[in-house]
Amino acid sequence: MKILIVTYCFGMDRGPAMIGTYKRGLRIAMELTERGHEVAMFCTGRQFYHDDLTRRAERVVQFVEFPFSVAASDASRNRSAFLESLVALGPDQVVVCESPLAGTLLETVLCAVELVIPVVLVDNAYYS
Repeated sequence: MKILIVTYCFGMDRGPAMIGTYKRGLRIAMELTERGHEVAMFCTGRQFYHDDLTRRAERVVQFVEFPFSVAASDASRNRSAFLESLVALGPDQVVVCESPLAGTLLETVLCAVELVIPVVLVDNAYYS
């Protein structure tokens, strides 16, 4: 099965800032590859964070980039680009490693649903 994992990473010059979602996705990706699945990963901001896990993943996971613009006026262009990217990649399933409230996660989910690709949501909720 070909699986696309979608996540994000916010890094900083002085060290990692928000890497939890990325690390979660990497651990899932590594487990799926060990089970014989073909895994692609789309993670905005990943170029700003590297460790042993990312280096191991880069040997067995296909990292992909989808074109994305944050300008509100580019919403239809984003949708077309994501649809084309998903069709070209051809995943059997999409795993999203955080609530898809906006941006690349939401765009990927909307396009996957439109293309009738099953979506798995791995949400991270904190309660006090």
